[in-house]
Amino acid sequence: MRLTLPYLNLTSRLSSATQDLHFRLQDISSDVTSGRRSNQVEFLKGDIGQAMLAHRATETIAGERELVTLKTSRLALTQRNLDAVHASAEGIALNIADFVGVDDRASLGRTSSAAKVALESIFSSLNTRHGDRHLFSGDATDRPALVSVGAMMTDLEALKAASVSSQDFDSRIDDYFNSPSGGWLVNIYQGTTGASEPDQVVASDPEFTRLVSGLAVAALVDERGWDPASVVSKDSLISASSRISSGRDGVSDVRARLGLVEAQLSDRGAALDQEETIATQALGDLTTRDPYEAALELQQLEINLETAYALTARLSELSLLNFLR
Repeated sequence: MRLTLPYLNLTSRLSSATQDLHFRLQDISSDVTSGRRSNQVEFLKGDIGQAMLAHRATETIAGERELVTLKTSRLALTQRNLDAVHASAEGIALNIADFVGVDDRASLGRTSSAAKVALESIFSSLNTRHGDRHLFSGDATDRPALVSVGAMMTDLEALKAASVSSQDFDSRIDDYFNSPSGGWLVNIYQGTTGASEPDQVVASDPEFTRLVSGLAVAALVDERGWDPASVVSKDSLISASSRISSGRDGVSDVRARLGLVEAQLSDRGAALDQEETIATQALGDLTTRDPYEAALELQQLEINLETAYALTARLSELSLLNFLR
């Protein structure tokens, strides 16, 4: 009959306990350095569902915050470019009206040059990109909204040359910019005429069409001076001046509308801050570990482990002879 020596069973149990202490020591060390419980499932037990809900809430808030931040950044860039569009044509409408009123042909020529500069600036602003997304192209965000000013002016110079009277010219201009089959939408604007996002601004919207069409007519005046015999008549220029003013007012209205959206996003961001604080605190109460408490437990575990190692070493020195004594 084989006998099991008591000290061998004791050594086995002590070795198992030492191993458990070692694993527990690793967990508590992790708690001390991370500030979170390493074995959260064991600690939470019945509260695991609440922890999962709190964790899901923090992830949802983070996702919405990312979206709010993206939209806020996009709107801020849109606003800066709309401000540039508005400023580009400043004073031109008033100058046209004044110079036509006093028949100042040379000044009208200089205003024509200013109109061309304004068009270049406006086209550049409306072709702005936010990351890989073109802001003013509607849903066709992969391409610039507009072709070049040069391409448009080539179209309009041909239109001017083909006009037989000022009335014919005005009619052709109206068709070019306002007809669905006109050159503005067919040859110059490359995006979609609408957008799936309600706060998106499209370069083909009426305010931009009015502004660009007015500046384009002004740009058709000979830079050396206006010719009264031109098909670009005084009435054409007065109408162009009116469209420039109306277009700038429209851009201001768009900016005001987007300002309301920005305010709503700011309010939502503040609300998300509060929601995040609450959700993070709830999750923290369930999963974080007080570092002082963890350090005290770690210290006690180290003492216990040292004691276990010492006992194991002492038992290992026992022999059968020492046991029989």
